[in-house]
Amino acid sequence: MKKSHINAIDVMYKKNLDTVNFNQSWQYLHREYDVGEVLPCGKKLHLSRDERNYLFEMANKQGIDFTADDYRQAYHRSRTEAAATSNDEKPLAHSPRAQHLEVRSLQYNVGQYRHAPDGYLGIRIDELLQLAAQSAFHRVITVENFDTFLSLQADDLSILSPAISLQENSLLIYRGDNIASPSAVLALLPQLSQPIIHFGDFDAYGINIGLKLPGVQQLVLPDLQKVPIEILAGLSKKEIFIKHESHLKNLMQSTQCPSVIVPLLEIMLTHRLAVTQESMMAHHIPLKIYPLMTCVDTNII
Repeated sequence: MKKSHINAIDVMYKKNLDTVNFNQSWQYLHREYDVGEVLPCGKKLHLSRDERNYLFEMANKQGIDFTADDYRQAYHRSRTEAAATSNDEKPLAHSPRAQHLEVRSLQYNVGQYRHAPDGYLGIRIDELLQLAAQSAFHRVITVENFDTFLSLQADDLSILSPAISLQENSLLIYRGDNIASPSAVLALLPQLSQPIIHFGDFDAYGINIGLKLPGVQQLVLPDLQKVPIEILAGLSKKEIFIKHESHLKNLMQSTQCPSVIVPLLEIMLTHRLAVTQESMMAHHIPLKIYPLMTCVDTNII
């Protein structure tokens, strides 16, 4: 984030705004952090409470405390001085890498590039498109969380065979955050002809993120015929469910929600489920591929 972006968030915070002018600063924040809904007039951006909190958290990670009167002085400190009040003195000087994606492969190679079993690669959009045209990978799996993206192995997805053939190379793409640009993912996916699958958290945000990504045809979610609800309930993060409950209800009320997803949402609401990818992988929760069409709550990040 640059100073102008921090200032825009500060004004929103101080004035308690949920709708802002869709100016250059907010266009950047909307594009790079995938927050807000552009109103029909095209001149205003509406942000949910969770989206506003998300931006505050991103700014806080960069050493900005909006409750402090002197937070703007952070821009004039040296990196050493900034490090005295923040664990990371670098982010203020870095913007997301708009043309790069963080990718890896279940076979540890993407075209001519190889990476360690627990590693990944940073590759430009144009080069990934060239690799796609050369059939360097046969499908794409977008992953919501970085830890899961980094640790996911072929054995973890063996239960999804033959839908995901482990003999064919699959490209894993990290969805992005304030360092890895989400806008690069949004730019690449519509240009691919390979099938696109999304693997995210089993909560309202996780499902809606997959539904918002262009070109996604399937979601990887718990197989509710093979895992008892009691097991998922025991792994559920109740505070996350409470935070996302309104978004879950928005999804359920959508007339465009595909029929295969509706029962999952109903079970999530009834049993107050919000299970992270990390928990699903750590406890070897059986997974299943669910086909989908379109079902989006635009108030969700």
